[in-house]
Amino acid sequence: MDLVTFAFLALIALVSGGIAYFADWLGRKLGKKRLRLGRLRPKHTAALGVVSSGFLISVFTIGLVYASSSDVRQWIQEGRIAIRKLNDAVAQREAADRDREQIDRQNKGLQRDSALRKLEIGRARATLKQLDAKTLDLQKQIAANREAALKLRRKLDAVQAQFLASTASLTATEAQRTQAEHALADIRKQYVGLQNLYHGLTSSYAELSSKSKDIEAYNTKVTKDNIALITSNAELQAKRDDLETKYKEVADSLVRLNSEIDAQTTQLTENATELRLFQEERLKLDNSVAWSREHPLTFSAHEELARISLPAHIGASEVRDAITNLLRSARTLAESRGAKGRGVDMPAAAIFQREDPRTQQEVPPEAIIGNMVRRVAGRPSEQVLVATSTYNAFEGEPVSIDLTAYPNPLIYKGGQVVAETRIDGTSSEQIILARITEFLRQKVRDRVKTDHLLPSSDDSFGNVDGGQIIKIVKNVQSAERTVRLQAVARSNTRAGDPLLLELRIR
Repeated sequence: MDLVTFAFLALIALVSGGIAYFADWLGRKLGKKRLRLGRLRPKHTAALGVVSSGFLISVFTIGLVYASSSDVRQWIQEGRIAIRKLNDAVAQREAADRDREQIDRQNKGLQRDSALRKLEIGRARATLKQLDAKTLDLQKQIAANREAALKLRRKLDAVQAQFLASTASLTATEAQRTQAEHALADIRKQYVGLQNLYHGLTSSYAELSSKSKDIEAYNTKVTKDNIALITSNAELQAKRDDLETKYKEVADSLVRLNSEIDAQTTQLTENATELRLFQEERLKLDNSVAWSREHPLTFSAHEELARISLPAHIGASEVRDAITNLLRSARTLAESRGAKGRGVDMPAAAIFQREDPRTQQEVPPEAIIGNMVRRVAGRPSEQVLVATSTYNAFEGEPVSIDLTAYPNPLIYKGGQVVAETRIDGTSSEQIILARITEFLRQKVRDRVKTDHLLPSSDDSFGNVDGGQIIKIVKNVQSAERTVRLQAVARSNTRAGDPLLLELRIR
């Protein structure tokens, strides 16, 4: 409690006691003197004097405190307005903290993806450098082996010459001839071994050359694909020019080829439409890629924008009104994050026309809303309707919205224990606070997931007042023993409601 508030309440209590004592004394004095005021009887005069003295003393005390303390003046003048301003400031700060945490998570994800891509590129470059180094080493080994083979071949030629000379000489001894034959056989074995080694090194060099050629072929393929895209654009332009030429030729022979003109005109219109659609799609794709590189992410794919609860047995018209309110809330949030519309037909956030993956046909927004109305209207149980982002959305562009309906049963009753744990009260405040935080982030979160409570857009399920956590930490430490800490639902909570928790010590 604030010191000024405590002092004010203490002063009021002391003054009240003084008023009671003074009023009792004054009542006795006036009663004994039997004073009269006008036509009032003495006892009525004494009662009026007691009441007036109590009133004047209270007014004087309040005026004295009001004049001496600026905090009391502010409290008396503003009152509930100051409390409401404080609550609004706390809510705005919590919303800003949530937005900042979400932006930090998105930045960390993008930085992690960038680091992984840089690491993959570095690994590929290192692998290519290793292959180049191995190729150079193998080329050097092959050259050295070739030189050794040439030397051995020269030695073999010399030995063969010596063998022929020894054979021609009939005076050589049989032992020398046999020794020469063994030496020749050893040299031939060495030559065969070197030839096998040479073939093995040659095959290794061929494999490395093949890998290097595969890498070069991949780079060549990428280059060819780029050239093919450019060639395709040129061919489309050439087709368009050719069709325009044919159209002029058919126009010149309008009198005698009237039927052919109609056919060629139809064909020309279809081809021109296809070309225009292709160019528009390509322009949209190029603009989308350029936009995503230059602007920050506002919503991730499948991120929640808004939700609304629907009662049981709801009518079709009420469902449409609920969807309208849901889309309005989602549009407000999208605009606050930087989303912008593109004309009247494309607001900042809405359900846009999309292709049905089963029929490959375009489905208008009215049909999507109609399907959702038929699916939800008349259900015997309560439901919650959630609006999420279809794709990743960037600042300055509209957000495409998907609608999903979930059952909304009662998960927790007010006062029901969600989860509990034990905490040692003899530990320090930091350890107790860490245990409470771990209890809320893990045990309570796992229990809530198991009970099928729908998470919010930041993947959270509820909150606990920070002041309450600090108070619980002090209470646990003051207990100086192991206590049971319970997380209790404050009120009835359904699957689509935020979970408001209260911590209790048992």
